[in-house]
Amino acid sequence: MSYVVAIRIQLEGDPNIFREMVMQYRENCLSHERGMEQFLICSVTDDDNGFLLLEVFEDQEAHQFHSEGEDLKNLIQSMQEKNMRMEVMMMGGEEIEPEDKPILN
Repeated sequence: MSYVVAIRIQLEGDPNIFREMVMQYRENCLSHERGMEQFLICSVTDDDNGFLLLEVFEDQEAHQFHSEGEDLKNLIQSMQEKNMRMEVMMMGGEEIEPEDKPILN
């Protein structure tokens, strides 16, 4: 059963620079962090400074490892150096798996 985290970001700063930074962050996380299964980066329609990140982990422990990891610390430090700030709303939970065979996948 996967642990899924949805993060809504409202950026204060240059969205183009942030896109480059968050794409590199994604690459680093997927290559360095055990238990991260998927990491999607989405733009928010009609809001250049709005982003949605969807992270899928093997379990909640893998998410905890990610939250305390160097990749996140490095992203935050890089943002501070570029005078960027972000307002964040985050939700996480365990995937609900059907008891029977899945209907759609």
